[in-house]
Amino acid sequence: MRRLIAALLVLALALTLTACGKKDDTATTTTTTTDTGSSAPPPPPSGAVEEVAVDRSPTETVDFGEFPRGGSVATITPTVIAENLQAGTAMIVWYYDSTQTQTDDIRAEIDKVLADYRGLIELVAFDVRKGVPGAAKVDPEVEKASMIAERLGVTSTPYLIVVDTQGLITYRVRGPVDADVLEREVVRATQ
Repeated sequence: MRRLIAALLVLALALTLTACGKKDDTATTTTTTTDTGSSAPPPPPSGAVEEVAVDRSPTETVDFGEFPRGGSVATITPTVIAENLQAGTAMIVWYYDSTQTQTDDIRAEIDKVLADYRGLIELVAFDVRKGVPGAAKVDPEVEKASMIAERLGVTSTPYLIVVDTQGLITYRVRGPVDADVLEREVVRATQ
């Protein structure tokens, strides 16, 4: 009886190994490759779906320079910006056009972030419509804001600049901004 059980066990083991180790005869072509120094990833199988990574960061280059202040720039820096720079307060400087339809959406994204980081960062917003030539009365602070915007290279609205506690520009973006990206930049500016 023992011999019968042992024989069945050996037979089952042999069949298992044969089934697991069997190669497909249709795909027996082998190719030899030479190492050329560049290791390119192998192409995906013909039926595979390639995942597309979502890049929520803008492609715009970031100027990590210092926010303009002092010297001749001191006369064109709006008072609220000068006070925040002097106090070492991080700030979001936002240039917007109140007539654009996306302004309310962007403001909602900014407010989401400001709700979590209130007291750590200040929002300094300038409506460029108030500084349009030919307006009834132009506020001197709005004139200063437009001059400093020109110095910063603000060419269109909406335009958002994040300044850290040391007065360095850590992020700038033209166009709509995502709350998650803005939150990441606010954390970087406040720490």
